[in-house]
Parts: sequence; C-alpha cells; structure tokens
Amino acid sequence: MNKSIFTFAAALLFSTGFAEEARKLPICGTLKPRASCKVGAQVSGRVQEVLCKEGQFVQEGQILVKLDATFFTLDVTRQEALFHNAEASVEEAELEAQRMDNLWKKPDPSVSKKSYEEAQFRLRQKKNALTQSTAELRAAEARLKEASVEAPFSGMITRCYIDKGDGVTTVPPVALVELIDISKLTFEFSIPQEKLGAVQLGAAVAFQMEGDGKTYTAQVTQAIPAIDENTRSFRCQAEIENTTHDLKAGAFVRGTVELYHDRLKNLHFGGAKASGFKDFSEGCIDCILPSEKSLNRESFRASPNVNFSTDRGRRG
Repeated sequence: MNKSIFTFAAALLFSTGFAEEARKLPICGTLKPRASCKVGAQVSGRVQEVLCKEGQFVQEGQILVKLDATFFTLDVTRQEALFHNAEASVEEAELEAQRMDNLWKKPDPSVSKKSYEEAQFRLRQKKNALTQSTAELRAAEARLKEASVEAPFSGMITRCYIDKGDGVTTVPPVALVELIDISKLTFEFSIPQEKLGAVQLGAAVAFQMEGDGKTYTAQVTQAIPAIDENTRSFRCQAEIENTTHDLKAGAFVRGTVELYHDRLKNLHFGGAKASGFKDFSEGCIDCILPSEKSLNRESFRASPNVNFSTDRGRRG
C-alpha cells in the first residue's frame, strides 16, 4: 500500500510538468541567410555606373555595376576580324587540298606525293587556326559581357564598396557589393554532446528574436555529428521561411528544441534510487523502481505521462 502511494505521488510529480520540460532543451543561436556573397568582377576596369544601393532588393541576373566597356568592345571587333580571316583561309586551303587530291588520284599523277601531303597539312593547320580564333572571339565576347556585373541570386544588397570612377582589379580581387538571400534563414545552434542521440531531423523548434517578441516555429533540418573539442557540443540547423522579411539575418535568438528521446539516470525518490530509466517519447516515461523482494514484477499506470514499475522479482 505504501509503495502504491509512493508510486502515485512520484507520478504526480512528473505529470505536473517535469516530463514536458525534459523534452524541451533551451537553445540560442544566430539567424544566417540562405546565401551570402561578396560580388566581384571577373574582369578589371573602371567603374562606369553603380546601379544598386544598400538595402535594395535585386533579382537574379539584374545588373548591379557597369564597368567601362570601351576596350572590351574594341577587342571583340578585332577578334571578329581575325575570325573572318581564319574562315577565309580555311576555304582557300580546302580548295587547294581538293585540287591536289584530284591531281594525285589521276592514273598518271601530275603532282608529287609531297605536294599532295603538304596541301593536306596546310588545310589541317588552317582549321586549327580557325578553332583558336573562334575560342578567342568567344573569350572576348565573354569579357565584354562581364563588364556588366550581375546579381548571382535574388536578395538584398547589404554593403556597397565602390563608387563611380573606382578602379576594379581581379588580382587581387575587389569586392563590389555584398549580397544576401533572406527569403529563407537558417537558425544555427549548438547542442551538448550528451544530447547527440536526442535531437532528430524534424524536431520542433520554437524561438524568439531579441527586440521582436514574436514566437516563430521551425524544424531541425540538419544535425552535424561533429563535436567541437572546445565546447563538447555539435551544431544543428533549422530552416525558416522568411518571405515577409520579418526576421533579420545575423540576429541573436533564443528558443527551445524538442527532444524525441533521452535517458535520465541516477534519479532518487526519497532515498530509493530509480534505475533503468527508459527512452521516452510522446509524453510517456517508463521507470523501474527497485524493491527488496524478487517474486514478480508489477506495473502501475499512475499518470498519462509516466509508467512506473516496482520489481518484486521475476518469474522464469
């Protein structure tokens, strides 16, 4: 009777909130943008026009900065002329090679084998020169296109490092603007090493951003099982849709993450040690309380949150 009262009292203790608290772990961390980069130019030149400003939202492919394209345009014109010359040279070499081929294949050839082979060799040389000229023309066109620096993805301009007239180099690289994508943020936080098996993908996360007061929800999308030697913790990430841009990248947030299972050890109930605490989930905990006798095993359902068992022995 006394053991039943003890079991019922312990169950009430757990059902009043301890189990629920044990399933939620306090966390804090930082909101990181979905993507972030310092946009640079792939060609060197002088800034002709800056077409964006800090705080502006831009679309992927939108032109952010224009460099002076005068020399790039001239280079394209020069490469186009060289390309057309290479094409004409190939046409001439093909005619010569065909003429030599016809003369060489006559029953009584009127050209030497050396002249025939030289014509074929010159044709291959002209074709190789045309291939090279084609590549150089494409490279010149690409450099001209790169004189207009485009946004690599949709996002917000957070910093603008250059002004009209500034020189831009590729070695060393010069950052033009900083761009971040905040349509989706990543809440990154750390979990103690002992909770490595307790955090699962899809675990519920609730948090608040300092200075905002609203409660936001998310789910764990990644748990990186690499332990930091200094803090003995591992990193977790939860992704949050941020289409309204209410959340700010870089903000410090606090919240909780739901633990789907855990092991509680070395608990004491009025001098009696509770051993063999089992994994719990869905608000139900199983615990085995030791007893002095070893005759059978009784289980008590004292609460919807707790299952307690008292070992009086085992049959078989």
